[in-house]
Formats: sequence, structure tokens, C-alpha cells
Amino acid sequence: TPDEVLKPTVLDGVTHDMKVCSDEVFGPMIGVVAYDDYEDALAMAFQVHSPDAVVALGETLRARFGSRVQAVLFYGSCRRLDDVTGGIVDLYVLVDDYRAAYATLMPALANRILAPNVYYLEMPFGGHMARAKYAVISLEQFERGTARWFHPYLWGRFAQPCGLLYAADAAVRHRVVGALAAAVATFAARALSRLPAEFDDETFWTQGLRLTYAAELRSEP
Repeated sequence: TPDEVLKPTVLDGVTHDMKVCSDEVFGPMIGVVAYDDYEDALAMAFQVHSPDAVVALGETLRARFGSRVQAVLFYGSCRRLDDVTGGIVDLYVLVDDYRAAYATLMPALANRILAPNVYYLEMPFGGHMARAKYAVISLEQFERGTARWFHPYLWGRFAQPCGLLYAADAAVRHRVVGALAAAVATFAARALSRLPAEFDDETFWTQGLRLTYAAELRSEP
């Protein structure tokens, strides 16, 4: 009946822990989340809800690298899943110093020369096996890679949606958010020169991402 039809509605005072903010709403409704400033809005956008298995994998990596961990990022196709135990989660571990992060010299040297080092992790969780492919890179190299690397290994990936599982402090969070913003700007600058004079947003992303993955020096499955 007409009385039961929800009219277009704007909800004020919405916070990130509310379902209307995290779940799809099948109706003419939108929530408004207030932020202190632009940087706060960006930071909160990356602090998305992550499945418990992803959080557990991130905590395992934090324990493995200890106080050297500056941030842990969650990206890739598993971000769209509530249950990730059937897939392989993509994580990035940002450290402050390679030599201190590793117990031996060779992986630290390899990481510095040709970052990132990529590893595999699996652990039991909730009666299943949680799996992750994780990359290790210094925060400094991550910042350079998202803004200035000539190849798209970092800025091509992190122009796409990702989540910040952990940041050591507010200053680190600020640097990581800045690097992610730089990735989008770098991606746009590189992709625009290869697109036709007229294009829509779908063409921008699909064609741009196709070009970046085709140009990777080190492809990953």
C-alpha cells in the first residue's frame, strides 16, 4: 500500500558500525557519515570491516614481524567476500626497516633491491584453513612506488579499493593514506594518456587496469 512504501530517505548521524553503512540497502535510502576533515574521511574510508579470518591473518603477520610492522593492508578480490576461507587473501605488510624485520641478511637485501618480497601463509581458523599471499615492503618504498615508480606494480594495485587492517600510529596512518591517494593520482595520470578523447568511467578503469597488469615486470597469480 502507499503507506508502506519507503520514500527517498537521508539518514543523518550514521557511523561505520551501523549496518546501513556496511550492508547493501535495497531501497531509496542513503546514510550521511560526518568527518572532521578531508584526511579523516580518507582514513575512515580505508578502515573497512574485514572478515575475522583476515584479521587473524593480519595479527599473525604482526606477531611474525613484531615492532617493525608499520601497517597492514588488505586488497584484492577477497575483499568482496564475507567468508574468505575458500580463497587466498592478499595482504601487504609495510615495515620500517628490512634488516630489522628479517632474522637473516639475504631476504632483507633481496627485499631492498627488488621490492616487494612475496610469501605464502596459511593457518587454521574456525575449522577451516585461512590462506594469504602477503608482500613485504618498507613504508618508504611503498610511498615511492605509489607515486614515482615507472612500472605499475604498486600504483596499479592500490588505485583500487583496499582496507587498512592496522597502522602503528596516527602518523603512519597519515603516510599510508597519502600513499594510497598518490596511487590513484598516478594511475589516472598514466592511464589518461592512453585512452580515447571521449570515454566513460567504466572504460577508464577497465582499460587502465588492463594496461597496468599487462605492463607489470613481476606478474602475480
